[in-house]
Amino acid sequence: MSWPRLEWISWHKGVATRSLGMPLQFITSRPQHCRIKLNVGSAAEKLGFSIGPNITDVVFPEPEVIVESGEQYLRDLGFGFRAKYLVLCAEAVASGQLNLFDLREFSYTDARNALTQLHGVGEKIADCVLAFSLDKPESFIVDRHILRALRKWYGLSEKCSLSYASEWARDHFGEYSALANQYMFHRERLSARAIAWGGPHVDRALPKGWSLVQELSIFVMGEEFGESASSQVHFFFFGIYFSI
Repeated sequence: MSWPRLEWISWHKGVATRSLGMPLQFITSRPQHCRIKLNVGSAAEKLGFSIGPNITDVVFPEPEVIVESGEQYLRDLGFGFRAKYLVLCAEAVASGQLNLFDLREFSYTDARNALTQLHGVGEKIADCVLAFSLDKPESFIVDRHILRALRKWYGLSEKCSLSYASEWARDHFGEYSALANQYMFHRERLSARAIAWGGPHVDRALPKGWSLVQELSIFVMGEEFGESASSQVHFFFFGIYFSI
């Protein structure tokens, strides 16, 4: 199978994020999906430091800065009740209780257990951090889009829990779990949007990268794993977003 678009982006090595900003973004994601970027951006602009000439050229603040700013300040930035969890997470990192970089050397299970000890971090958020920041390709994040895909493509029970679905997928996809996860998520998200819009609006719901996502998701869901799939893993972060 040949994907010219993938050949164009294959030199990208991914955008894994190493800073404290990654777990904190996911901690704040559950109650207010649409405001994640705004809130995290505000924290970076107010508390981080500049790395370029533009106002947005800033990096996420160090954990000590977040702790010093305090819960109320973060609430005022729009983080709401989860401001408390952000401070507690930052305290754990600042005090040395948790070293995020060390978790990269842990096994998947041990790293996941360590993350779920943090206030506000459950299994889903832990898997997000492990997949996007801590080099754990066996991570598999389950939300309603993914659960729907697993039920549709693999016949998982309507009654199965998110935890069971995640465990099943990790056993099934192995070292390609995070890769399969991202393609499945994007395909289901666009498919749901197309169904919701329907009629003449389908083309608007499915951007130009849709055909690529279809090919890749069929490739993944068809279990055609091997050397070809392995060669694609290093750029799966770019494989979707640069193609639409």
